[in-house]
Amino acid sequence: EAAGEAFEPDLNAWDFQYYHTMLLERKYQVDHDKIKQYFPADRVITHVLKLYETLLSLRFVELPEGERHTWHKDVSQFAVYDQASDALIGHFYLDLWPREGKFGHAAAFPLVCGHRLASGEFEKPASAMVCNFNPPGADGVSLLKHDEVVTFCHELGHVFHGVCSTSPYARFSGTRVERDFVEAPSQMMENWCWQPEFLREVSGLYSNREE
Repeated sequence: EAAGEAFEPDLNAWDFQYYHTMLLERKYQVDHDKIKQYFPADRVITHVLKLYETLLSLRFVELPEGERHTWHKDVSQFAVYDQASDALIGHFYLDLWPREGKFGHAAAFPLVCGHRLASGEFEKPASAMVCNFNPPGADGVSLLKHDEVVTFCHELGHVFHGVCSTSPYARFSGTRVERDFVEAPSQMMENWCWQPEFLREVSGLYSNREE
């Protein structure tokens, strides 16, 4: 009515996000554009990976551009090592920014399923996270909404479910488990995104990284 349109009393499914956003802004003063100023993607990625290194006793090494084997220049590749033995476990890829023709949602894909070869050697797994986060601006900085931080942690849960798999059979590698457990590791990892200690670690005001 305020816009000069007839009032529609029914709340349709396609209206939900509009009214949900309005509720957050008007009743709870939640402004997602202001919140994302505290989540520069480079800081989020660095500190979330540090969390996973600590939780899983791993070490990640990002491969330099000349050593990567990727499908696009924006994709980064990491080698994963066991902290105790320093043995190479596998690799993962981060494909985070949108581009024409790319898969339009967020998902983790197993590229190589870990399994025992006939020779007795273990085929090292590789997984890829494919997302479409807010791309870097002219200053080269991407600012993530909180729900994108949640998505990043969630999809990494799937990535490491695959990379850390030691099943001798590819059929049971990574997320190839009972259906009700596929999302369990990722949903547990999401919980960090609501913990004050974690949020203090991964956040930093874009205009002043010390805040």
